[in-house]
Amino acid sequence: NFYKCFKMMDGCAILNIEVSMEEFKNETPFSEKEIAIVNNYNIKTGAIPFVLSFMAVCLLAGLVFLFIDIASAVLIFSALVLVFIPLIIFIFYRLKKNEKLTSKDIKSDMSNHYTFYEGHFLVESVEKGRIVGALSYGYKEIYKVTVLYEYVLIFVDRKNCYVLAKECMTKGKALDLIMFLYNKKIKIHNLRKGAKQRYLNK
Repeated sequence: NFYKCFKMMDGCAILNIEVSMEEFKNETPFSEKEIAIVNNYNIKTGAIPFVLSFMAVCLLAGLVFLFIDIASAVLIFSALVLVFIPLIIFIFYRLKKNEKLTSKDIKSDMSNHYTFYEGHFLVESVEKGRIVGALSYGYKEIYKVTVLYEYVLIFVDRKNCYVLAKECMTKGKALDLIMFLYNKKIKIHNLRKGAKQRYLNK
């Protein structure tokens, strides 16, 4: 930020007006591809761990009931086969379907333009070159940031996030933006083990 100083008419006071300077800019298209990226992330970090944990509990319960009530154990193991296996197949089907979308170059008239200032960041929704909506967030409002191989996900709460394609930076570099957010005391998460530290050490 920098300041412009204006003298009052009587010359007895100086008024400091803060003018925000943009640090980083990004213009990422918004289409089914970006939605699929978020859906896959939510499946990998939410649905799959939940289902596997519940399956483990049911399996353990089934093993315990083998020594108490065989009929109950058979019922539990049947539920595992009839319910959880089809559910897992469906989840991986959704993952594959989303991955096909993420690999496509989908044309879209919609895009989100992100401008990062020192004290806040601005999100402008643009359709056919016209701004149709805008929201501003303070950095304390960010729940977390997840760094993927090609994207940065900025979560404003546990479920809702913005998708920034690294290649769509129009001012500054993606890595510098990540470091900028890290220095704002924002949690930086990454799906790949050790990748976060590699980003921060570069």
